[in-house]
Amino acid sequence: MRRDGRFRWLLGIGGVLTVGLFFMPLPDNWEGPVWSALGGAVHVAWYAGLAWLVGMRLPARWRGWPWWMFLAGAAGLIEGLQPWTGRSAEITDWFWGAAGSAGVCLTWSRPRLRILAVAGLCLCPPAWRAVLWHQELHAFPVLAAPGSAWSGQDW
Repeated sequence: MRRDGRFRWLLGIGGVLTVGLFFMPLPDNWEGPVWSALGGAVHVAWYAGLAWLVGMRLPARWRGWPWWMFLAGAAGLIEGLQPWTGRSAEITDWFWGAAGSAGVCLTWSRPRLRILAVAGLCLCPPAWRAVLWHQELHAFPVLAAPGSAWSGQDW
């Protein structure tokens, strides 16, 4: 397989962007259910893109489980180092990153299935947050009612 300089530049830029984006401190107003759902979808898409971009240049024997294990470990390492950069480490962020890379690494022989897998995985974090929100409304209607004394307290 041909290794050209353009791939090295692309890999370097992708690595710098990955480290920069996942270590950049976020403002406090980015916390909450909507941002959590969006963040999960971004983790899925980012790690899927990284798995595909680098994986297409790897030998075939490294594209499946070995590449996924490396990416899942890298996602765990990045999440583990985030508290030292002003961000919070979340197991769900690791999970969505590992799931996004798995959606690519486990479907190398079926490109159409890969696209469906990654698209479906990108929809999972918002769907999961929507289910949790619905369960909160059902279990605690007084807290969710707009006119109640408890509404807007951000419990």
